[in-house]
Amino acid sequence: MISFFSVFGAVGFVDINKCFREVYRILKPGGIFAFSWFSPIFNCFPRSGENQLEIIRSYFDKSPLIEKKLTKKGILVTYVEFHYTYEDWFRALTENGFIVDLILEPPVKENDDWESKTWEMFPKYKVSKIPSTTIWRAFKSPIKIQNLRKLIFSKSDELLKMLTEKGGVSNEKN
Repeated sequence: MISFFSVFGAVGFVDINKCFREVYRILKPGGIFAFSWFSPIFNCFPRSGENQLEIIRSYFDKSPLIEKKLTKKGILVTYVEFHYTYEDWFRALTENGFIVDLILEPPVKENDDWESKTWEMFPKYKVSKIPSTTIWRAFKSPIKIQNLRKLIFSKSDELLKMLTEKGGVSNEKN
């Protein structure tokens, strides 16, 4: 089985529909696609400064986040990141044939060891109160998505039987 994993890869810098369509194309049925990106909620807050818990941007604002920074060598770099809501991420995955089976928002607790020197936009007081990261896991259905949609809207027992026969679901209890 082929799986595709991306930890803060390109997903926030590209058209996610095109990206997910291509990942789906290369995966075999049952293949796993897992990736992480900034929580859409995290994009509502400033990425630097003293008070990073003040909402400065609407969650529904789809305009890209643009930052300009000067490198240590004096080169001006422009950083552009697309902002997608949870609905956008979910729809892009499911409309391109994936079945989402896990979404995680790992918490950082006040008493956890935390090294915020890595990026100034992740101070501990901020990431212990709002999610900074979302981890998605989805898989390519072992059944053609058109057949899967028909089954979902007809009989769930038939869907379970078909998935079990194709190796997508186990009836064994852990």
